[in-house]
This record gives sequence, C-alpha cells and structure tokens, in this order.
Amino acid sequence: MSFEQGMKNLNLNTIDYDIDEIKNYDLNKLNEIKIKIEFNLSDLFDKLAGVYIDVVQLRLIRTQINRLRNDHKEILDLIQNKLLDHFSNNQSNSQDNEYINIIDDNSIESNIPFAIIDEVFENGPAFNSNLRKNDKLIKFGSINVTNHSNLQKISSLVSNNIDNPIKVKILRNSSDIIDLELIPTSNWPGKGLLGCKITQI
Repeated sequence: MSFEQGMKNLNLNTIDYDIDEIKNYDLNKLNEIKIKIEFNLSDLFDKLAGVYIDVVQLRLIRTQINRLRNDHKEILDLIQNKLLDHFSNNQSNSQDNEYINIIDDNSIESNIPFAIIDEVFENGPAFNSNLRKNDKLIKFGSINVTNHSNLQKISSLVSNNIDNPIKVKILRNSSDIIDLELIPTSNWPGKGLLGCKITQI
C-alpha cells in the first residue's frame, strides 16, 4: 500500500503542492498552503488522539506529521524572507494591504501544537496558571513547533526564568486557543519548577 493510499484510507488527503517549487510562489500562495498544512496537522493530531488506531495507521500519521512540520517551517521562513524583502525595497502597490493583512493574521506565528501536558500536579505552578492535563502547547515563551529542539529549549528557558512569568499559548479541547502566564518556581511542596509533565507530540 502506498503512502498516499494509506492517507486516503485515513480520510486525509495530501496537499497539492511541490515543496521543491515553493520558493517561486508569491506570498498569497504561500499563505494559502500554510493554512492548509495547519488544518491537516490539526486533523492528524485529532487522529492520534483516537482510540482505534492500529500500528500502521500510527506510523503513517507520524510520518505525515513530520513531513508537514518540515514543510511548514520552510514555508514560514520563506514568508518571513519575502515580507522582509518586499518592505525593505519600499515597494508600494495595490498588493501592500494584502501583505499587511498576512502579517496581521499571524501568518509567521504558528498555531500548531508541539507538546502535550500529560499530568498537572495540584497546587503547583502549572496548576495555578490554569494549565490542565491534555492541554497542547502551541507556544512557550519564544518556543514553538519550529524551534523547540525536542523540548530541550523549554528546560533551558524555565531554568533561566525562575520566579519570572513566561507567556504560554495552549490548545484546549481541539478548538480553544488560550493564553496563559506560567511562573516557574521551587516555592511549592512538589518537585520540579513547573509542576507538570510535558511530552513532545
């Protein structure tokens, strides 16, 4: 069974674009593909949370997640570079408002989760910040799906911000995006600075 056929069996079609050609796409086309990738990733994460997934399906889903994450990062970099080039050249034309809208719509900042909260300990820093079990991390300080380095950067950021607030963005119940403020501290009865367990998706 081919990869494409496997994805169709999961009711998830691959997106129609050529990653080797995307550098030639304009900003609007790049933004369109970026949005499609984010929708697909959201569907894949929902599939991962499903009860009835066999080993083959699990491998297909994780393979596609890795592919789309890599493509998404490349597209984000291209969008950022094209925007910088556009405005540094002081171009002024009818498309400027569209490009500004792309920036205002947070095209460069991704809403793709990269980790899940497996456990939250009562009265710990995470609990007190309203972080809950099964919340998915979208952003942790400046850390997101493109730069977390297998969650290593979270540990580093937490260690360097003891008793200082860190802005956190989460996805809850597969639809609600919530902004929180988490203060790492050792000043609580439990272990660790966060009072929660985080696992990479």
